[in-house]
Amino acid sequence: EGDTASHEKKLHLQVPGVQPGTTVEWEITIEDRGRSDYFRFNRHLFSSGIPTGTEAVFVTGDVEAVRAELTNGDKIRSIRTDRLLAWISGELPVAESEPYSILPERRNPMLWIGGDEGSWEEVGKDYLEQIGDRLVTEKAVSELAASLIGKDAPVREKIAAISRHVQKEISYKAIEFGIRARRPNAADETLRLRYGDCKDTAVLTHLLLKAAGVESHLALVSTDWETQSALPTLDQFNHAVLHVPALGKNWLLDPTDKTLDLVSFPADGLWHSRALVLDPAGRRLMA
Repeated sequence: EGDTASHEKKLHLQVPGVQPGTTVEWEITIEDRGRSDYFRFNRHLFSSGIPTGTEAVFVTGDVEAVRAELTNGDKIRSIRTDRLLAWISGELPVAESEPYSILPERRNPMLWIGGDEGSWEEVGKDYLEQIGDRLVTEKAVSELAASLIGKDAPVREKIAAISRHVQKEISYKAIEFGIRARRPNAADETLRLRYGDCKDTAVLTHLLLKAAGVESHLALVSTDWETQSALPTLDQFNHAVLHVPALGKNWLLDPTDKTLDLVSFPADGLWHSRALVLDPAGRRLMA
């Protein structure tokens, strides 16, 4: 859809005989079978745009290592046994959509559920190790950085020149399936292709800044939901940006934003997300 490549598909169901005034009732069951040693992170918002009699989330099997957090859940019934976890709602009112409203997870019951993947430090360290070979500054990157900035240019000018180049010259193409869902291209490959997803542009900008002597760190964020700090996992995030301390303590720079002045304004639309900053000196969840 648009510039995003993913494995998601739309299911179209035909209901014969529907006429004005007809009431359609249906039950939807989604089953997700995963590896026994890994429980994939999921969110469930107890809210619907249509009248709903009840919603339930069940986990069966060995649930010992399953971790869950429920917010605004006063009206949600919870069940926990040796082989079962369940969260069940009563009738849900129709959720009204309003412009500039607070986040839905702050207005409605929200279930966050996942496995035990350790601390944020461990999660971040593991990811940096997975992509370590992509964080090497190649000759083409060093030469480009040198051509974009003056020898004695101030730090903000270096950041501005490099970020403007990536904004202008690298097209954004999202890739959200397979190994490329998490693994970026090498920076010189992104330069050759002249397009990339958020990971590719973040890595390229990071290495250009590094070649120019400017500190930055890769950072992972969610563009859709708040980050649940009690459940460390990469699966909470869907976007990669940069943390650039020279611009501000918690300044996030998004090279995929083609219109924003990235040294004058922090990344747009990420005010709600606590970024996982992949600083080699100490991976951390941004306060």
